[in-house]
Amino acid sequence: MRKHEDNEIANPGFYWNRKTWDLTTVEGAPKALPGEPGTTYLRVPAPLVLAVAPLMGALYVMFLPVIGFAMLAHHLANKIRHTAAPNPTEPAREATVPATH
Repeated sequence: MRKHEDNEIANPGFYWNRKTWDLTTVEGAPKALPGEPGTTYLRVPAPLVLAVAPLMGALYVMFLPVIGFAMLAHHLANKIRHTAAPNPTEPAREATVPATH
Protein backbone atom coordinates (compact mmCIF):
# COMPACT_ATOMS: atom_id res chain seq x y z
CA MET A 1 0.00 0.00 0.00
CA ARG A 2 1.46 3.28 -1.12
CA LYS A 3 0.94 6.54 0.77
CA HIS A 4 -0.58 9.52 -1.09
CA GLU A 5 -1.07 13.14 0.00
CA ASP A 6 -4.07 15.45 -0.53
CA ASN A 7 -4.34 17.09 -3.97
CA GLU A 8 -1.94 14.50 -5.37
CA ILE A 9 -2.97 13.12 -8.76
CA ALA A 10 -3.95 9.51 -8.17
CA ASN A 11 -4.65 6.66 -10.57
CA PRO A 12 -8.05 4.93 -10.50
CA GLY A 13 -8.57 2.83 -7.40
CA PHE A 14 -9.58 2.88 -3.75
CA TYR A 15 -7.91 5.28 -1.32
CA TRP A 16 -8.37 5.12 2.46
CA ASN A 17 -8.14 8.30 4.51
CA ARG A 18 -6.57 7.14 7.79
CA LYS A 19 -7.63 10.28 9.66
CA THR A 20 -11.39 10.09 8.94
CA TRP A 21 -11.65 6.40 7.92
CA ASP A 22 -13.24 7.41 4.60
CA LEU A 23 -12.79 5.31 1.50
CA THR A 24 -12.43 7.52 -1.57
CA THR A 25 -12.71 6.08 -5.06
CA VAL A 26 -11.02 7.47 -8.11
CA GLU A 27 -12.72 6.34 -11.31
CA GLY A 28 -11.76 6.80 -14.93
CA ALA A 29 -8.94 9.25 -15.57
CA PRO A 30 -6.43 10.07 -12.81
CA LYS A 31 -7.74 12.80 -10.47
CA ALA A 32 -6.55 14.82 -7.50
CA LEU A 33 -7.40 13.35 -4.11
CA PRO A 34 -9.65 15.58 -1.97
CA GLY A 35 -8.79 16.74 1.51
CA GLU A 36 -7.31 19.41 3.70
CA PRO A 37 -3.57 20.07 3.74
CA GLY A 38 -1.78 17.26 5.55
CA THR A 39 -4.36 14.59 4.69
CA THR A 40 -2.80 11.26 3.80
CA TYR A 41 -4.33 8.36 1.92
CA LEU A 42 -3.34 4.73 1.51
CA ARG A 43 -4.11 3.02 -1.76
CA VAL A 44 -6.07 -0.15 -0.99
CA PRO A 45 -5.97 -3.03 -3.48
CA ALA A 46 -9.37 -3.88 -4.98
CA PRO A 47 -9.25 -7.57 -3.92
CA LEU A 48 -8.71 -6.46 -0.32
CA VAL A 49 -11.74 -4.13 -0.50
CA LEU A 50 -13.85 -6.95 -1.97
CA ALA A 51 -12.74 -9.33 0.81
CA VAL A 52 -13.19 -6.89 3.71
CA ALA A 53 -16.58 -5.43 2.70
CA PRO A 54 -18.66 -8.58 3.45
CA LEU A 55 -16.79 -9.06 6.73
CA MET A 56 -17.63 -5.51 7.82
CA GLY A 57 -21.28 -6.10 6.92
CA ALA A 58 -21.35 -9.34 8.91
CA LEU A 59 -19.79 -7.64 11.95
CA TYR A 60 -22.41 -4.89 11.74
CA VAL A 61 -25.26 -7.42 11.58
CA MET A 62 -23.89 -9.46 14.52
CA PHE A 63 -23.00 -6.63 16.88
CA LEU A 64 -25.96 -4.30 16.28
CA PRO A 65 -28.29 -6.35 18.54
CA VAL A 66 -25.53 -6.69 21.15
CA ILE A 67 -25.11 -2.92 21.25
CA GLY A 68 -28.86 -2.48 21.63
CA PHE A 69 -29.03 -4.87 24.59
CA ALA A 70 -25.96 -3.26 26.18
CA MET A 71 -27.53 0.20 25.91
CA LEU A 72 -30.79 -1.10 27.42
CA ALA A 73 -28.89 -2.72 30.33
CA HIS A 74 -26.94 0.51 30.91
CA HIS A 75 -30.15 2.56 30.92
CA LEU A 76 -31.86 0.18 33.37
CA ALA A 77 -28.81 0.14 35.65
CA ASN A 78 -28.84 3.96 35.74
CA LYS A 79 -32.56 3.97 36.57
CA ILE A 80 -32.04 1.51 39.43
CA ARG A 81 -29.00 3.39 40.74
CA HIS A 82 -30.82 6.75 40.74
CA THR A 83 -33.89 5.23 42.39
CA ALA A 84 -31.86 3.52 45.13
CA ALA A 85 -29.57 6.49 45.84
CA PRO A 86 -31.05 9.93 45.22
CA ASN A 87 -28.89 12.66 43.73
CA PRO A 88 -26.80 14.25 46.54
CA THR A 89 -26.90 17.66 44.82
CA GLU A 90 -30.68 17.94 45.16
CA PRO A 91 -31.96 19.60 48.34
CA ALA A 92 -33.44 17.23 50.88
CA ARG A 93 -37.21 17.15 51.07
CA GLU A 94 -38.78 18.03 54.38
CA ALA A 95 -40.87 15.37 56.00
CA THR A 96 -44.50 16.35 56.25
CA VAL A 97 -46.40 15.34 59.31
CA PRO A 98 -50.16 15.15 58.95
CA ALA A 99 -51.98 17.64 61.15
CA THR A 100 -54.11 16.15 63.88
CA HIS A 101 -57.16 17.97 65.32
